[in-house]
Amino acid sequence: MKTSPAILFICAALVLTFAGCSQNGTEPEKHGTIDCRSLPVGAAIWLDGIDTGLVTDAELAGVDYGDHVVTFTIHGYYAHAETVAVSASANPAVYHSFSEHRPAILRLLSNPPQAYIMLNDTLLSVMTPAIVPDVPLGYDDKCDVYLRLPGYYPHFETVTLSGEDTTTVSATFEPCPDIMLTQVRGDKLFLIRADGIEWGVLASGLSNLGLYRVSPNGQYVAYTSANNSIVIANRDGSIRTEIPNPHASDDYVWSNSGDRLAFGAYVDGIYLYDAPSNVVRRIYQTQGFVYDHNPTFSPGDSLIAFVNHSYGTQAIIRVMRIDGSDVHTVYMRISTLQNASLQLCWVAPEILLWADFYGIYWVDPLSGTGGKVVVTANLTSVAYSPDRTRYAFAESGDQRGLYLGTVGLWDRRRLPDTYAGGPLWLPGNDRLQYWGDGHLKLAFWDGTTHLVAP
Repeated sequence: MKTSPAILFICAALVLTFAGCSQNGTEPEKHGTIDCRSLPVGAAIWLDGIDTGLVTDAELAGVDYGDHVVTFTIHGYYAHAETVAVSASANPAVYHSFSEHRPAILRLLSNPPQAYIMLNDTLLSVMTPAIVPDVPLGYDDKCDVYLRLPGYYPHFETVTLSGEDTTTVSATFEPCPDIMLTQVRGDKLFLIRADGIEWGVLASGLSNLGLYRVSPNGQYVAYTSANNSIVIANRDGSIRTEIPNPHASDDYVWSNSGDRLAFGAYVDGIYLYDAPSNVVRRIYQTQGFVYDHNPTFSPGDSLIAFVNHSYGTQAIIRVMRIDGSDVHTVYMRISTLQNASLQLCWVAPEILLWADFYGIYWVDPLSGTGGKVVVTANLTSVAYSPDRTRYAFAESGDQRGLYLGTVGLWDRRRLPDTYAGGPLWLPGNDRLQYWGDGHLKLAFWDGTTHLVAP
C-alpha cells in the first residue's frame, strides 16, 4: 500500500518539530553560570541591580543567556561593576581585587578643646575640634583614636568608620595628677606623664624580657640588659655601673630606703649593690649546687631574707644580717616548684610573705610558724605597696584579672579589665600602674582606673 504525499509531509513536519524539543517536551535550557571571586572574600554579589544574597567566593547558577551586570560591594572599598555575557558557549568569571579604599570622614570633639590627635599611631597636625576627611579604611574599618591634653587623662577609643556617614568622637577630659609612669617599648624604658604627653627615655638596651626595678625613692633604676647584665642607672638615664650576671633574672630588689639593691647570682650567692659608694659585693656565698635567690629587705633594711633552692628538692627561706652574717633558716616547708622565685616580701617585722602558683603565704621569721592567706590558682604576679600595707596580684585562670587588697585583712577586689597584669605600685601607696586589656593604665585604691597609653 502506498503512502500519500500528504501523509509524508505531515510526518516530516512532526519529525522536525520533535527534533527541536527535549525529550520531556520542553524548550532546551538557556541558562548558564557566573563564577564570582574577590580579594578579600566576603563581598556582596549583585546581579543586574538585585542583591543575590550571596557573597564571594560563590557561583551564580541559572543565569539567563545574554548580557548581565555583576557588582561586588564590600564595606570600606569602592564598589566594582562589570558586564559579562552568558551564552551556551561561555560561562564567564568575574574576579576583582579590592584596593581602592572608600574615604571616611571623622569628626573629633573634646572638652576642653585643643587636644592632640593621634589616629592609628599617626600624630596629626590639627587639634580638636577638627574634621578629618578621607580617613583610609582598613579591612576591618577600625580606627584607633588617641586624644591627649596637657594636665588631663588621655582619651582612647576604637571606632568603626563608614564611607557613607561621618563618625564622631567626643571626649570629656578629666584632670590628672602630675605623676610619672614607666613603660617598656622595644629595648627602651620610658617615663610617661599621666596625661600621656611627655615621654622621656629612662634607659635603653634592655633585654627582650623588659625586666626593670625603680627604686622606692625614684632616684635609680635597675634593669637587665641585652647581655643579661644588671645595669644601674640614674633617673636621668646615665649609667652608674653594669654588673655582669649571665643568669640575671627579675629577682633583684631595692631596699626600702632606695639606696641598696640585692640580687641572687645562680649557683654563686647573694650580692648587694650600694648606691652611695657605687660598689657591689657578695655578702653570702652559695654552699653546694643550689640557687640562693629572690632576696627581700626587712622593714628598716637591717636584715635580708632569701630563698635557698635546690632543683628537685624543697626550697627553704633563710635570713641574714645585711652584711651577710648570722645566716639561719626560718622556714623549711616550701614544696612547690611551680614558681622558683617564690616572690618574697618582708611586710612587717613578724610577717614575711611568699607566693607561688597557688596563692600567697606568710611566715613569722622569729617563730617559723606560717600559713596560707590568699587562696587562688594561676597566680602570675604579686606586688606590694612601698609601705607594705597593700598588695595586688594578677590571676590568669577562670577568675582572671587584677585584684587589690589590704595586707593583714587579705581582702580583695577586682579591677574591671578582662585581662590584666604587671602591677607596679607608685609612690604614695594609693595607686599603681598595670597592663589592662592591652593598655598601660593607672589604678587608684578606690578601684577607679584611667588609660594612659595604648
